Amino acid sequence: MAQDREIGAMRLWLGLVIAVFTLVLANVSPGSGAGETQTKPEASRPALVAGAGELLGFVNPQANDGQQITIVNATRGTMLVYHIDGPTGQITLKSSRRLTWDFSLDEYNATAPLPTEIRQMVER
Repeated sequence: MAQDREIGAMRLWLGLVIAVFTLVLANVSPGSGAGETQTKPEASRPALVAGAGELLGFVNPQANDGQQITIVNATRGTMLVYHIDGPTGQITLKSSRRLTWDFSLDEYNATAPLPTEIRQMVER
């Protein structure tokens, strides 16, 4: 039973990785020269999303034709951020974070009017 769970988790992870990298590749169009690729302008490239089971992946363009991939595990409440260097293809884990306590905050890094100020205005 534990082995079946492990195999299932590996399949979900592999499915998400394949989906995210397919989205990364879909975000590149053939270039004019042999073996060249040319990315679309950043303003016209939206974030791409893929999901597999409890995992969600988001792909965003970065400088120098790089990509940022954010993976959220909804079951564990964690988030990972990877950067892929455009020229070399090197993948770097930039951050990992458990989101549990983030969702406990009423407001953080907010600008005026703050949520509590809006609530007070409405309650008057």
